[in-house]
Formats: sequence, C-alpha cells, structure tokens
Amino acid sequence: MARWLKLSLFCLLNGTIGVIILLSPIGPEFERVTGLSTMFKIRGAVETPERVAVAAINGQTGQDLGLAPLPRDWPRSIHGDLINRLTELGAAAIVFDIHFGKEKVEEHDSVLVEATRNSKKVVVVERLTGKMQPLRGKNGETTGVVWIESVLPPFKQLAEAAKGIGTFTLPKNDSSVYDFITFKQSADKKPTLPSLALQLLSEPAQEKWDAYLRSADVPDDLLVPDSSTFTEGHELGDHMARLKRYLDDMPTAVAKPLNFDEQDKLSQFDVKLLVALKGLYFGSNERYLNFYGPPGSIKNIPYQNILKPSGGVNNAALESIRGSVIFVGYSDLFDPGQLDRFHTIYTNKYGVDLAGVEIAATSFANLLNDEAVTPLGPGASVLFVFLWGVLLTALLSLASATKSVPVAILLLASYGVTCQYLFGTHNLWLPAATPILIQAPLAFAIGIMGQYLFERRRGAQFSDAIRQYVPDSVVNDLVQGGFDPAQANKVVYSVCLATDMAGFSSIAEGMAPGELATFLNDYFDAMAAPLHDHGVDVTEFRADAIMCAWTGSEDDPNVRLKSIKAALDSREAIERFKATNPLLRSGGLRVGLEAGDVYVGHAGGGGQFAYSIVGDAANTASRLEGLNKHLGTTIITSSAVVKGQDDWLLVRPMGEFQLKGKADALSVVEIIGEKNHVSSADWQLVELFSKGLEEFNLGHWQLAKDNFEELLKVFRDDRASQLYVDLCNNYMKGGRLPEFPNIVVMDSK
Repeated sequence: MARWLKLSLFCLLNGTIGVIILLSPIGPEFERVTGLSTMFKIRGAVETPERVAVAAINGQTGQDLGLAPLPRDWPRSIHGDLINRLTELGAAAIVFDIHFGKEKVEEHDSVLVEATRNSKKVVVVERLTGKMQPLRGKNGETTGVVWIESVLPPFKQLAEAAKGIGTFTLPKNDSSVYDFITFKQSADKKPTLPSLALQLLSEPAQEKWDAYLRSADVPDDLLVPDSSTFTEGHELGDHMARLKRYLDDMPTAVAKPLNFDEQDKLSQFDVKLLVALKGLYFGSNERYLNFYGPPGSIKNIPYQNILKPSGGVNNAALESIRGSVIFVGYSDLFDPGQLDRFHTIYTNKYGVDLAGVEIAATSFANLLNDEAVTPLGPGASVLFVFLWGVLLTALLSLASATKSVPVAILLLASYGVTCQYLFGTHNLWLPAATPILIQAPLAFAIGIMGQYLFERRRGAQFSDAIRQYVPDSVVNDLVQGGFDPAQANKVVYSVCLATDMAGFSSIAEGMAPGELATFLNDYFDAMAAPLHDHGVDVTEFRADAIMCAWTGSEDDPNVRLKSIKAALDSREAIERFKATNPLLRSGGLRVGLEAGDVYVGHAGGGGQFAYSIVGDAANTASRLEGLNKHLGTTIITSSAVVKGQDDWLLVRPMGEFQLKGKADALSVVEIIGEKNHVSSADWQLVELFSKGLEEFNLGHWQLAKDNFEELLKVFRDDRASQLYVDLCNNYMKGGRLPEFPNIVVMDSK
C-alpha cells in the first residue's frame, strides 16, 4: 500500500477515534471529569458575585439561637422572623431551599405564612421526587419500568402566600454536579428556584422586557404582568412556563437584539437584568455551572447573625443584603456531614461538599451575570476533534521528528493555553481532554512509529541497494551510522575467485549496447546466486568478468571450502544459463582461485571510489582464470586453495606453472568435482595424467610423452596433455634445456 494512502488512513483513524469518543456515553463524562474540572482548578476561585448571598444554617445556628440542633425541630416562626428581618434589610427576593411540606404547629406556621405574605418577595421550594415504577403484565410479571415523578408542594397556606413556588433538582453526572436546570422539562417546563429569583429581581425592568417580547411577536397574554396581580404562589411559575413553552415551540420567535434608547433612562443594572432575562427565556433549559470557587465563595451570612446581630457581626455583610437575592438553606463550610450537600470539583480535601443552597445561589448568579459555562456546540466540537486528529497526525507523520515533535508540542501547549484563556475570560468550554490526552498521544505514536517504520524501510531499501556494490559489513556500518571509511579498508586473508565468460568478444560484436547490457545483467544474475549462497564477502564486476573474495582469519579452511563450493556451483549455474541463452552455447565459464592476503576496501580518487579487491592473490586468480584457455579446463586453482580438501574433492594436479608477469612458479590444480558425484572417466583422467606428470617432473621426457599420448587416445580433447606432449618433443630435440624444465613458462595470458 502506498505510503500516502497509509498516512491518510491513519489520519482519518485518529480523527474518527476522537469523534467516536466524543459521541459515545463516556466522551462527555471524560470531558467533564478531566477537561472541565482541570480548567476550573487551573483558573481557581474568581471574584464573588454581587446581588446574591446565602443565609446559611450551620452547626452553630441552633445553639446560638437557643434552639434544637436540627432545623427540622425548630418552630417555623423562626423562619418568619428571618423573612421579616431580611425584608427590613432590603432584600430584593428571599428564596427558601427548605421544604415546608406538612402543617405543624398552627401558631408557628401562621407566623411564617404572615411574614411571607407581607414580604411579597418570598419564593419557596416544592420537592420533586422520582422513582422507577414496574409495569406488570396480566399474570403479574414485570414487563418494563417507567419513571414517575411526584411533586410535594409546600403546605397550602404557605403556597398561597408565597410569591413563587419552584423546584430545584440537580442533574448528577458521575456522582458529581456539573449543571443546573432553568425550566424543568419533565414538569411541563416549570421554572426552578434560580429562574424564579431572576424573574422577581427583574420587576423594575418588566415594562421594557414586555416591550422587547412584543417586538419578538410574543402574544400579550404570554407577557408577565405586574406580579401584584398574582394571588397564589404557583401563578408566577405557571406564567413563566407558558412563555418558555411558546418560545421553545416557535421557530419564528427569534431572539432579536436588545435596543435601548436614551429616553428609556435605564440603569446599568436594568440593562443587565434585561440581558439576563433574554438569556433565561431564549437559552437552553440546562446550563453548565460556572463555580466561583470552593464552598463559601458565594457570600455566606450565618442565619443567626441576621436574626441576632452582635458587636462582632460584620455590618457590611448585613448591608450587602439590600437589593440582593438571599437564598436560605443548610450551608456549613466546615462539616463534611452537613445536610443537603453535593459533590463538585471544589469538594475540598476534608470532604466538605458544596451545599445545595449555595449551588442554587451559584445558578442564579450565573443567570444574572450571563456567566454559565458555554460548551462548544456539538457539531463544531465533532468537526474540530476530527480535524485536530487528522492534522496533528499528518504533522507528526510527514515532517521529520526533530521538526515535527517540537512544533506539535508547541501546538498542544498553545491549544491548552487557548482553551484555558477562553474558559477564564469568556466561560467558553472547548473539548480539551479528548484532543490533548487521547488524540495527541495517538498522533505521536502513529507519527513517530510511522516515521520509524518509514526510515527503517528506507534503510532496508538503501541496504538492499548498496549491498549490490559493497559487502554486508560495510552496509551495516552505513545504516547504523557508524561508518568509517578508514576502518573499511583492511588487509585480510582471502580466497579470490576470478571468472570470465568464454566467447564474450564474439557475442559482444553481434549485439547492440543496450541488448548486450541486458544479456550481461542476466548472466551476472545467474552467476551471483551461487556466490551469495556460499557467503561471498566482496563481489566486483568487471566487464564480462567477476572478481570476488571470501575473507577470514589466516589460512582458514572454511573460507577455502566456501570458495571451492561456490566455484563448483557456478559451473552448474552457467550450464543452466546456456540452456536458455543460445548465444552462449558455444562459450562457457572459466574460473581461477588463489589464496593469500589482499587489500579489501575503497580504491579510487577525485571523490569517486569503488570497493575493490587488490593484491597478488587477486592478480594470480585472474591469471589462473586465463590459464584455463591454454589447458582446456574450467576451474583451476593453486594447490594452496585445495589443501586439506582431499576427503571430498577430486582434483587433477596440473604441474608447476610460471604465469605471465609472475616471477615465481605456482603449483596448479584442476578442480574436477565432488568425489561422490564424478564419473569413472574423471577418475581415469586424473590417474593417467598423474602418471605422465610424474615422469615429466623426473625428466623422463619419452616416458612422459608416452603416458600423455596414451591419455590422448582416450581423452582426445585434453589440451593439458597435448601441452606436455609438445614440451617433451621440444626437450627431446637435443637443444639446451631451461634451468627448471619441469616448470611450464606461460608467455601469454
């Protein structure tokens, strides 16, 4: 498969993995628990919002007020006293996150009801419970389940006196709270406590809000009238729910821009209220909480300090109640076992969770200040994660690691900083955990591994290519980066093998250069196979000739064994080649072998080098290869090469020869073949020739001649015997004999 196609598939794979994770059930959980939580922790606590506070019932409240420790045992009149006190201090709205279900002591309940009615600012909670209800078949078997929710309103008199009634349920993800609800979908889109609180706080801007709704084509009967017209607590919530249902169901109800004229004479706070109302009604029913910090980040004013301020009480805290929405509920900043608590990312190391009432106050502050965390839209998130995986993988796969890794790390850091910056300044939540913790490592793994495999493949291709020119040991040094040209040059013991193609000149004359090159390449392929099969170390091609060498320790029998077997296999290879190449049927192969020290390494100059074999052994092997033409043989060698090979190899000693250009004589041997594979004629040839050669070496010219002539009667084409017959005749003429008559002197190659 082409590299670009593999790369494309891996890039698409990484992008797709990110999308699958993001769309799977674990994706949002992973982003919340890891990504969003990390952003909150890096950002840390932020400035405490204004216009909101918690009247906190804590572990000291009962004792300080001379009441029972548990609030459920308190007389409800104490809450009536709190309402009167908060109204006196100028609270804009009072929201109870305490459920007053059944009636208790009438005189105490009446105080609470009367204070609620007189204040005209109180919102009370109704409890929403849910459970799984099994569905039964005709025979009583369970056929399914259904989720059933039940509303437990406050007792009747309080419900009638309250300004508003709402639920406050918190969706839990992974046992933690991350988001809040503005309008409860399963409760016919009834508003929750934070939404009711915002609506009450916005009464001063109600007229301008109604005008804005009319501009958005909202019918007049859906506008929220003056709250004084509502006589029962549920009416405000019902009216808000009708408006929300209309806006959600009408695609034409577009949130138009808010326009303000100078004559409107709106304060900055009125403008903030209008922006908040627009966000409430035209926005999502479920928002992500923007926590302001650990427990207590929303101003907590102890319940008892509001009722019975003392000299130690911070008067500024009480003064801050004016114009604020006060949420009343259980909130102990030091007790991990406090009532109505929820695990959040800011649960501290002592196990103190965020109180439900503080989460309600946080939700309200998010709505008022338009600070809820806004996740990137699903479509944009999917597209971004896909493109991120594709591009990061491509970067790490295409560029070299030294360039791509620093760039990728910088890109990752930049993206992390960007995510944190947008979160801290605009409350925008970008996907972070999946791109940084899953796709990035995967891109690094794919890219680095891909580059490794690519470089490894290139190295293998380079190795395969260079092995055609230099030995494996040099190739390994080149690939591994440890190549030192000086170390590649060495003098070693070697057996050199020289080959030549008999009849090449005649063949070359009748062929075009291109055709001849093709023929030679095929010939060399056929010849190289047996050489490589027997572990040749250096191979050098010279026109139609081959010079190669096996190297090893001094006078290594194994080196000589491999070279001899390679020569025998080469003879068989040339016969197979001749069978398929008619041009060579009249020619053949000539092989010469010699053992000795040679220089193996780089030879050349001017910046151009060849890996060559240089030395007397190489020259002698080449001369021996040429001697085959005179002796009519195929494979001849010096006696040093075949030393110790008598147990398996049949050879024919050819005598002492002084080769052209050589000063010393050389004992020459013809290699016939393996003893197990030669014919009886081969044995006869060796026997008869040895007799003639023995007589020749003794100077018995006539006897030698007779023996060689006897051999020629059986082997008529044996040129070596004819050469000795001619020498004997020459010596018997009576002329002056050479100094060493038993040495055959060659005056030509």
